[in-house]
Amino acid sequence: MGLLVLVLDARTDMSPGAPVVASVLTEDLDPVTEVPVPVGGAAEVEVEGGSYLVRAVPPAGAALSARVSVEADGVEEVRLGHVASPHEWLEWHALLGNLSRVPDSARPAVKRVWVRVWRREPDGSWTLEPVSLVPGWQDDEYATARVSGLEPAHRVLQVGGEEVPWRIIALPPGGEIEVLVQATPVGPALDAGVDVSVVSGETGAEMLLRYLSSGRLDSARVVGDELASGTDGDPIQALIVGYYLLQVGASPAESPSLAERLPGIPDARIIDGWRAMREGDVELGRRRLLEAASMGAPLYAEGLRLLGLGLRLLEARGDGETAPGVVGAIASVGELAAATNWTEPLTSYYGGDPASPSLAPPTGVPEGPLTWMGPEPPTPPPPPPPQPGPAWLPWALVGVLVVAAVVVGVWLATRGGGQLSADPSAVSFGEQAIESPGASQAVTLSNETGVGVTFRSPAIRGRAADDFAVTADTCSGVELADGASCSLVVVFTPSARGIREARLVIRRDDEGERITVPLDGVGVAGDEDEVGPPLIAVDPTSITFPADVPEEGLLEEVTISNDGESVLEVDARIEPGQEGFALDPESLEACEEVEAGGDCALSIASVPVLGGRGEATLILESNASDEPLRVPLTGTPRAVASPPQVTSEDWEELRTAVVVTNTGTRVMVPAFATEGERFAVAELDCDEVLIGEECSVVLAFNDDKASSGDYLGTLIVNDGTLTQEVPLTYNVPVD
Repeated sequence: MGLLVLVLDARTDMSPGAPVVASVLTEDLDPVTEVPVPVGGAAEVEVEGGSYLVRAVPPAGAALSARVSVEADGVEEVRLGHVASPHEWLEWHALLGNLSRVPDSARPAVKRVWVRVWRREPDGSWTLEPVSLVPGWQDDEYATARVSGLEPAHRVLQVGGEEVPWRIIALPPGGEIEVLVQATPVGPALDAGVDVSVVSGETGAEMLLRYLSSGRLDSARVVGDELASGTDGDPIQALIVGYYLLQVGASPAESPSLAERLPGIPDARIIDGWRAMREGDVELGRRRLLEAASMGAPLYAEGLRLLGLGLRLLEARGDGETAPGVVGAIASVGELAAATNWTEPLTSYYGGDPASPSLAPPTGVPEGPLTWMGPEPPTPPPPPPPQPGPAWLPWALVGVLVVAAVVVGVWLATRGGGQLSADPSAVSFGEQAIESPGASQAVTLSNETGVGVTFRSPAIRGRAADDFAVTADTCSGVELADGASCSLVVVFTPSARGIREARLVIRRDDEGERITVPLDGVGVAGDEDEVGPPLIAVDPTSITFPADVPEEGLLEEVTISNDGESVLEVDARIEPGQEGFALDPESLEACEEVEAGGDCALSIASVPVLGGRGEATLILESNASDEPLRVPLTGTPRAVASPPQVTSEDWEELRTAVVVTNTGTRVMVPAFATEGERFAVAELDCDEVLIGEECSVVLAFNDDKASSGDYLGTLIVNDGTLTQEVPLTYNVPVD
């Protein structure tokens, strides 16, 4: 047998050891095996002699691939390189998929935000904790901060700014934690152009969590089965492995229970509760879930989902003893779920404090100690000290300034705009053989500002930043006089086939204007290079449209990436085709062929169909795989009850009906409950409610031995995402 040694490089101190799932395929793309390869380390695979394709796919979805031939009884090292990221210090976030996919030309500067940490006390209150978040790496697009040495506890991070709505993000329970703030021009209005991610230093657990969150259960099994054998020490690993075991149908270890090991963490009780219910101990499961619901937001969004689902299952049992506590817990969890950002693995929601989730959060700067992240605000120069002089002096100065302004304006006009410039303004390197450096090209910077300028060291950013390098620099650290020029020399060494794009960024030392020079080239196979197959990846792996879609429809995008070495051919369709989803013809044509190393954006429209289910699948057939990729497309149900309030006049013979309409974009399976000892659901015909359709629930009032007067209650309607309360009033007249 031959031996393949798979190697992944590491470029930051947080990513080493992170297990990236690598697949070994034959020349015909038949799978041989899957193994976890640690970043900064190696994994060995025994194979028969022959040629193979090796693909390492992190949760971010961008594959690292290499082709290799090995002799029988031979040993071949396969270096897969490293995950592409704008900076080395962002590699851990790039591995996990935290970096927003924003075109370089559309990425704005990061906003300045404050952060602080809350901790939940044993009595259930939340207090600010003086945790020292140490600012780390930073540029004009990204900022990081770290904290280490935290003991396990229920903590959340709060983030806000002058114009940034306050949001809450759960923190992993202890250890080393890094916070990333980045700018994004897209997303919900409440984001205010700021994206915040939190990661721990537990590389194995974090990778397992991201594989689970991205729906890649096969890859999660490769990592999770190995982690499941050793979860006693680390609380983060114990919780994430617990959620993994629940997803694959296994039961987390019973002794010692997670609730005993992590008494202050709601997720521990959620996992224990589900384990108990699966083993038939419904009473213990109910107790654990109700305890979790009283402890605030779970740390992980998967925990919040399982908590809501478990409570609704208990409610559906109709057990008189469990109903009162369960119904109240469903209401509180539903309020939190409505404000939660479900795209993040850690529970994230908006609110002024951890106990007050809200879709109308405050903005501004609170009192107390804060850690600031992002660019420092410019410091205005101090005003000149007042100078004594005669009374006519101010008027004379005004005259001098007016004359000076006219002279300077004329001078600047003759200087061609008074600015910094680059020549050429964009550099195209043309075609170049993979892994072979091409001819260098120079970029000349000219200073026409009227003052001397000093530049920082140049940076190359973008998806293919590693394919370009500055090999000579006469600009950095030297004051460039007005009217003078300097030069930078750039070389292009493509690492893959297809269009490779990046940008050269040069900034002034005084935080002044920035010069950006787009760079591009095309990687081609050399004379002796074997052209590998295309490799397809999609982001996101599922799309959920909101409940409120305008009449003209709503567009969402799926990015199709080709990380292989030859052209990717794509045939896209939606099945079934009558569920209110459609492909944009223009983007469909643009995605029929994707160059090696390139990507395209496929636009999908949602126009809900009355009587439809709002459930479909985007099918992507390609020459990269015999099996098509499938991207689930769904809407969101929304229940609207009528009347919104039941009064005494609405009852006839102790009964009344409430009509519930599905005004959302997906089939609804509603759940109902009543509060108030004399109110009950008598009849129900609401198993499934299609889009735009309605069902009715008949309520009954028990007047047995009822005293005269008004009786108050509530009908609770849960559509699967939100909860609506319908106040009930019944008047028992005086005999």
